[in-house]
Amino acid sequence: MKFAFLCDTPFQVFNCVNFVYHNVESSKFDSDIYVMQQFSSSEKITQKLRESGLFSNVYEVAYYYSKPSPVSKLVTLKQTIFPQKNLVKHIYPKIDFTKKKYDVLVMATPIYFCFQFASCFPSAKVYFIDDGTGSYKGNIVESMTTGTFRLLHRFMNKGPLSLQIEKLYINNPDLCKSTVAPNICALPKWDNKDETYDKLLCSIFSVTEEGVSQYKNQHAIFLQQPLMQEMPPERVEEVERNLFEQIKNRFPSFLVRLHPREKRREVYEQYPVDRMMCLWELICAKEITDNTVLIGAFSTAQFIPKMIFDKEPYLIFTFHLYSPNTFFDSKKDEITNTIETLRSHYRNPEKIKIIQSMDEI
Repeated sequence: MKFAFLCDTPFQVFNCVNFVYHNVESSKFDSDIYVMQQFSSSEKITQKLRESGLFSNVYEVAYYYSKPSPVSKLVTLKQTIFPQKNLVKHIYPKIDFTKKKYDVLVMATPIYFCFQFASCFPSAKVYFIDDGTGSYKGNIVESMTTGTFRLLHRFMNKGPLSLQIEKLYINNPDLCKSTVAPNICALPKWDNKDETYDKLLCSIFSVTEEGVSQYKNQHAIFLQQPLMQEMPPERVEEVERNLFEQIKNRFPSFLVRLHPREKRREVYEQYPVDRMMCLWELICAKEITDNTVLIGAFSTAQFIPKMIFDKEPYLIFTFHLYSPNTFFDSKKDEITNTIETLRSHYRNPEKIKIIQSMDEI
């Protein structure tokens, strides 16, 4: 079968490489991958994917999105009904949709590019692949679909809700409560003894010994998220400044890891920041231990050690500290339920804490 993998984060690329390298559903020798150029190092990762030879074709996808203005809604309508012309403008090398044929499309979320691409191949099966915590609860398609696309689906059967998802491939089915697909399937488990796979990943993601070793013996890691895009920047800066002071006073050493899509990196210059940004999943495999403390608002990165490697570091979730009037407020029950599901699978559940105040650090 001919596969097309559609990615817009490093974690999605990581999972797609896992899928193809391990020849899931005979995908190894006939797969293309499309990588959106919207995260740091996306160009470099795309080039390394080409050099790896793992995929038949590797395509770059220029980032684009739909703004909520009345004019752009009309443009969105046109592009959703006639997607090929728009897609051709954003994909490099250029492709001829009349000559492409895919049996299976693999994506992680129903973003604009993905559902437009799927509408060009109506006979292809659609699989979803692990995107982190969003893939483990509810229906990610329902939760990400806005009013405009709900109307398109209702009257024209177009948009993300028109996707018929057959399977969801994730790293840890035991933690999964997703209803997005009728079939929940496990991605191949991590094998510490597969040196060839380890070298392939290190090459694709430019992982170096120097980049990984800076996490060795770190007592605490602060996993930053691009929250300034969701709430007032000054509120985020105030909370994180106080957090860093608490962490600095309580841990012999700590490191700040910035999110790949964080734009305001200068805000963190005064703190010990990971400037090499090697792939988090490989850092978890090599240096994160059961004694490491991972601190974050509510980050997929906090779940990765258990989800993929069955490691159980201490986890401190700080989302309450950003209240009131933040986007966390409307999702507190959902977030808490997700954390409790993880806690129920920890051998020592007391290692997971949801704090209400700075002093609880």
